[in-house]
Amino acid sequence: MRLLVTLFAVSCGEAVQMPSYGDPDGVQNLPPGQSATCTVTLRGAMASTFDCHNAELGAISPNYPTGYEFAFRVDGYGNRPDITGRVLFNGRPRTGTYSSTTAGVDMGGADVHTVVGSPAQDWQTLGSWTLKLNVAPQGIDLGPPYTPTGTFDAILAPMSGQGGTITLHATF
Repeated sequence: MRLLVTLFAVSCGEAVQMPSYGDPDGVQNLPPGQSATCTVTLRGAMASTFDCHNAELGAISPNYPTGYEFAFRVDGYGNRPDITGRVLFNGRPRTGTYSSTTAGVDMGGADVHTVVGSPAQDWQTLGSWTLKLNVAPQGIDLGPPYTPTGTFDAILAPMSGQGGTITLHATF
């Protein structure tokens, strides 16, 4: 199975669209750490806990019939950074662990972007990440995305002059 991983905070004109989340799970109205379904913890140069929108796993589109996508997102506002996690699968994902060293990985990346302050600050993974899917559905079609359970971990390096790395841990 080939696996493509892309994690970034702001969509940079990627050909594949992120799922349309809106705020169906009410995450923006909860205090940090209060989401029942998805939480992102940052440690290191930036340290805090944020609720994320429900993680989703599903088929990308009819135009990409063998492509599947895992994604989670933290909306940046006020002192909250933009954080988006995304994994693209070429083939149906299964329960198990995927990492930056999994055979068939095309590329990896991550980004945390501050919304306030000047200049903006960015951190990106430079290869180290792990996705553990505790439960993946047996059959994913082009219907609504499935809400998986598991964890995502990544080490992020500074990209815009600030010092220190960030360890990202998402539980969904």
